[in-house]
Amino acid sequence: MALSRMELDGKGAGSPEGLVTLILKAAPGLTVPIPIEGLARQLDIEDIQEFEADGFEGGLITDMARSRGLILTRNSHPFRRRFTIGHELGHFLIPTHMPDAAGRFLCSREDMRLLSALENDRRGRMEVEANRFSSLILMPPPLLRPYLKQRRDPDLGHMAQLAAKFEVSRQAMANAYAQYQGEILAFVFTKGYCFPTSTLNFRSSRSEGVKLCPRARCSSATAHETALLRTSVRAFPKFGLMSRAESLHHSSMSKSLASAMILQS
Repeated sequence: MALSRMELDGKGAGSPEGLVTLILKAAPGLTVPIPIEGLARQLDIEDIQEFEADGFEGGLITDMARSRGLILTRNSHPFRRRFTIGHELGHFLIPTHMPDAAGRFLCSREDMRLLSALENDRRGRMEVEANRFSSLILMPPPLLRPYLKQRRDPDLGHMAQLAAKFEVSRQAMANAYAQYQGEILAFVFTKGYCFPTSTLNFRSSRSEGVKLCPRARCSSATAHETALLRTSVRAFPKFGLMSRAESLHHSSMSKSLASAMILQS
């Protein structure tokens, strides 16, 4: 793989989507898992180093002209580290991104989770774009779609297999899976709590067109559980999954952490 930043000076280079399109065009031989560290080094990142600090997930040190850069990451799970490298590479390549301090981008774990930001939140919008770049470069749609076509119906196990193949977290793959699979889907992630089967059945019976596949099972009090829900366009608006998950959290999960994601195609 031979790639240089000169090949990224084209139409669309100011957006995550445009940049990834240019990278894929300049390096058509890219295969999964995307070699994100090698890619970063070819795009003028001189080194990738570990750095530990409270509230810190990743960082970028560069000069004012962004002629070169240094990426910093926490000593975290390899898949999370890959996403962090992609995120900081996005800051480096997107020309409109401005650092917090002279030549420095410092990003928290919360920054890495941002999916949207207010129009007047300049920093938040930069973090959203960096996250979108990281997702797109680690799971390029042209490389992901052929794997999605291997299964006729959405499948939780298939999503997990693809997360391992692309070397990304299940949450990151769930985003991409829901976006490109073709159906309207919802993935629910919980930590330290398992949704009772009766709760899931209740949701299914009260929401027209909603199907749970497969049924979540509770194995321990600290289990990480994932449920995949399929719903029609007509049924999705009245499903109310997020508010119901929050209700469960407040009423019966005071000593555990639960989160829910609504991901639509």
